[in-house]
Amino acid sequence: MSSTEVTCELKTTKLGVISIYPEGKTIFKAGEKVMITCSERHWLIFTKETSKLFTCLNSGDWDHMTECAEISCEVPHNQHVYYPSGYFRRDLRLGVKKTYRCESGYRETAKEATCTRDGWTPNPLCAEIV
Repeated sequence: MSSTEVTCELKTTKLGVISIYPEGKTIFKAGEKVMITCSERHWLIFTKETSKLFTCLNSGDWDHMTECAEISCEVPHNQHVYYPSGYFRRDLRLGVKKTYRCESGYRETAKEATCTRDGWTPNPLCAEIV
């Protein structure tokens, strides 16, 4: 009876990836690590980090998803934007600018919002009228 060694396969695509260390290695034993660095317009899925050390677990899975994704912003709900899913739809990538309106009793803090690494700016998008 032979025991099979647990391994993780690195299936990351090259999309948005600057470097993978160790380079060229795709099969890792449990406990082994790989460093992935994304380009400046990408970050690692679900982490909002551009570089991360990943560990192969005893289950044969990575401790996090090992893919880079283009940086994007979320629809700004709970910011007093009038009809946010209307004004903030489709293209929500880094650097995109959107015009918007605020709910009654609030005013826009800028003519347009810009998607940045930290979300929409200005922040807040709407200020209470006093």
